[in-house]
Amino acid sequence: MDTLKEFRLAVVRYTMTLSLVACAATYYWSPVVSKSLLMGGLAGALGFWITGRNVEKLATSDATQLQSSAVKWTFVRLFFYALAIYKAYTLDRELYHGLIAAVIGIFLVQVVMITLAFTKLGNTRRDL
Repeated sequence: MDTLKEFRLAVVRYTMTLSLVACAATYYWSPVVSKSLLMGGLAGALGFWITGRNVEKLATSDATQLQSSAVKWTFVRLFFYALAIYKAYTLDRELYHGLIAAVIGIFLVQVVMITLAFTKLGNTRRDL
């Protein structure tokens, strides 16, 4: 269970770092894209945090609470995604640069998760 918690923390930490770097890199090109990337990255990291925490609870909870908890937290996660996308849409309603940047920001967590899974997860050393 510690490996899952470490993986979740690493993914959130690296996603937020990547979001901040992307935000800083795009600020002079377009502040709308910069803000939208940051909002999307935050929503993606929060959504992954919620999903990871639910997986940890899955191992320790009883079966009666699992279905209601999974449904409830799925809607909360999707609400954060929708909130970030809508707010980014309101920043640029003509060219949709904010909307596209927010969606890219949400998918940053997927890139980080896959990268960490292939580079670090198999390298964990366990002392017997």
